[in-house]
Amino acid sequence: GLHHLIGGDHYSPMPESAESHRAVWTSVYYHKASSDGIGFDRTMRGNKAVDQYFPPVRDRFDSLATCPDEFLLWFHRLPWDHRMKSGRTLWCELVRAYHQGADEAAAMQATWECLAGRVDGRRHREVAERLAIQAQHAAEWRDKILKYFARFSGGPVMPTPSA
Repeated sequence: GLHHLIGGDHYSPMPESAESHRAVWTSVYYHKASSDGIGFDRTMRGNKAVDQYFPPVRDRFDSLATCPDEFLLWFHRLPWDHRMKSGRTLWCELVRAYHQGADEAAAMQATWECLAGRVDGRRHREVAERLAIQAQHAAEWRDKILKYFARFSGGPVMPTPSA
């Protein structure tokens, strides 16, 4: 549900971005992070944007109980300690997801390296270069986004096994 965490270009994480000639093009407009929570209330109790959907879909997204986790912060504003379907808090799920993404990018890079000599040299080198960029960017996004949101959530930026 979080998106538009950029500023300036589409590759750099800038969740703090609040400067634009249109407020609706800023990061802070969309995530609305503060110490009491994160997310944009598009429900029928909020700005009612969910009403653009056909009623069965609208009702699914409008209800906190039935809205899929991946859309929660698009449709709902939630406290950092909101319990997700996993049983973890919203903050712990965000931390887990960003770490998982960076870990998976690094794992793809390592797997590709194991194919050296099994794929022609040029192709292997070109893909390896792109995977290195992907892994680097995933780690940068993880670190920048979590550090920024931790200012509001007060939570740790490393996953905790029990949370």
